[in-house]
Amino acid sequence: MRLYKTAVLVAALSMSVLSFSTCLLGKTWYVKPDQTGDAPTIQAAIDSSGTGDTVLVAPGTYTQTYIFFQYKDMLSIIGEEGAEKTILNLSGMSCYIFAAFCDSLIVKGFTFEESTGVGVNFTAVSRSVIESNIFRNNESHAIHISGPFPAGAGEAADLEALPGLPCVTIRDNLIYSNGAGISIYEWTDLVRISNNTIACNAEFGIDTGNMTMEDILNNIIIGNAIGVSGYGVHLTTKCNDVWGNETNYQMTDPTGSNGNISMDPQFCGVDPVASGNFYIQSDSPCAPGNHPDGYSCGLIGRFPVGCGTTSTKERSWGEIKSLFK
Repeated sequence: MRLYKTAVLVAALSMSVLSFSTCLLGKTWYVKPDQTGDAPTIQAAIDSSGTGDTVLVAPGTYTQTYIFFQYKDMLSIIGEEGAEKTILNLSGMSCYIFAAFCDSLIVKGFTFEESTGVGVNFTAVSRSVIESNIFRNNESHAIHISGPFPAGAGEAADLEALPGLPCVTIRDNLIYSNGAGISIYEWTDLVRISNNTIACNAEFGIDTGNMTMEDILNNIIIGNAIGVSGYGVHLTTKCNDVWGNETNYQMTDPTGSNGNISMDPQFCGVDPVASGNFYIQSDSPCAPGNHPDGYSCGLIGRFPVGCGTTSTKERSWGEIKSLFK
């Protein structure tokens, strides 16, 4: 009898663990342009979501007003078929996604365009990822991060138990023709900016403000007024190609160290802004194995090799800027 009860107890506990694990997977809220999905709008889906949920957005163009939410944890907002097919057009609104006091967000697979303000604004958001998006033709910053994350909100108390984990990761994005690129202000935790292509923004490509910890890794930063600006106490720059900006660095120039270079990245598109073609040529210094100093950087920038060698010439900053109008 005791053996039987033990077996029943083990089975019951197993079912409880299984049920708990299933709950952690969360619910998927499917949003469609014709408002016939699980929720009529992205905002409505986020408002209805709980911890661990996913807002999955079908291909199409969305012209809703800006999205605001706070105190949401483990929420994923994902374009189902990627940025090229999932367009968030603000049509004059000031900001598209504004998240505050959240933990473990993912924003992935969207094109953010035509905002009179910021594309994505994170305020006091921890352990979150902005990846594989396109930001273009926004009047202000493509991405703006501010903080610091306040103790007691979301899962902030757990941050100290995860040393070295980026508080926000910004990776694999294409950011071009905005008022500015990526800005970080009043922030005290690690931000990692990696493998982005940041081109022809009216002000800066990356501005770290008074950041205390930041990794800037494997980015192409070209044709901006200022490439990288900042004075963070612990600022790591490695394997970046910062070239053809009016001012490449408004800080100590790391070119020539840690794999940082300043060379034409050799895009496949002759006019990449017009064509959207920011893939690199096979002989680009940003392609894996082509680093001029033999540094093992792997891919620099957002896009891999997409064409063979084409003839290039040295260009002045004015000539470079004219390509990105």
